[in-house]
Amino acid sequence: MDIEPAISKPPSPAKPAEDKTDDVVVTGFGYTTPDNPTVLSKHSAKEEKSADDKGKWKVDLESYAQFSAQDTHSGYLNHLYTSRDFEAGLVNLMKERYEAKLTEKNAQLNDLKANIKTQQSETSKAKSELKTALEKIEQLKQNFNTDKDGWETKKVALLKRAEDAEATLKPVTDELSSLRQ
Repeated sequence: MDIEPAISKPPSPAKPAEDKTDDVVVTGFGYTTPDNPTVLSKHSAKEEKSADDKGKWKVDLESYAQFSAQDTHSGYLNHLYTSRDFEAGLVNLMKERYEAKLTEKNAQLNDLKANIKTQQSETSKAKSELKTALEKIEQLKQNFNTDKDGWETKKVALLKRAEDAEATLKPVTDELSSLRQ
């Protein structure tokens, strides 16, 4: 296995571009073991047009022609990890929003269930009171009808007694009338 020795000189600071503006500024180079690679790059917000391509990024491949295979591969993996992190962030955000909405809906559901139980108990209580009131009304009606029948009987008895009294008084009245004359 042939491994390049580490470069003994530290990387020099970035040199300012003289006439041209590069999309990528290389600050140094060296050998790293393969793992989670990172490539630093300079992006401007004007270059991203995610809405036009429905979330897909356009890449100008000519700007990558000058990079080695390792640098291109590192850039690809960096972009892949960034996309995964972005997607995972969106999924987590959607999950949090869904859970918050679900919690809110569960609270509303519990409130509605409590309201239904309260209304059912109030309805049951009102039905019980209505049933009791109707029973009392029926009892009063029966008592009134019984009393009415008793009054009719008493009325008949009183009328008969009055007629008997008149019949008894009639001969006395006639006798008194004849005596007066």
